[in-house]
Amino acid sequence: MSGTAAEVKFTVNLAVINKNTWTKAREEWPHLPERPSSANLSYGIGAPTERLGKLTPQAADKWWLVGSGVELEAVAEEIASLIDRFGLPWLSHQMDQQGCNESQAG
Repeated sequence: MSGTAAEVKFTVNLAVINKNTWTKAREEWPHLPERPSSANLSYGIGAPTERLGKLTPQAADKWWLVGSGVELEAVAEEIASLIDRFGLPWLSHQMDQQGCNESQAG
């Protein structure tokens, strides 16, 4: 995320980290936070991560701009639609691959 006082530019990061994998990583690297953050996709523990835009047919990084003159409802609708169409299926597949269930997802 970047921006000025007048506008903010952001993207959507996705990550699936098995709770047991994260716990073991924290034992080895105690500097890791209690919970992972998708803002930092470089933990180096082999967890699957992806930018939402890369999952679309364009397969291109996608950033949104919010500021004066930007229709927030349109931005929100676009992001929600992309998450529904591409993000949730990717997350579900990754959770299956990682052996996660609702109680293990981080």
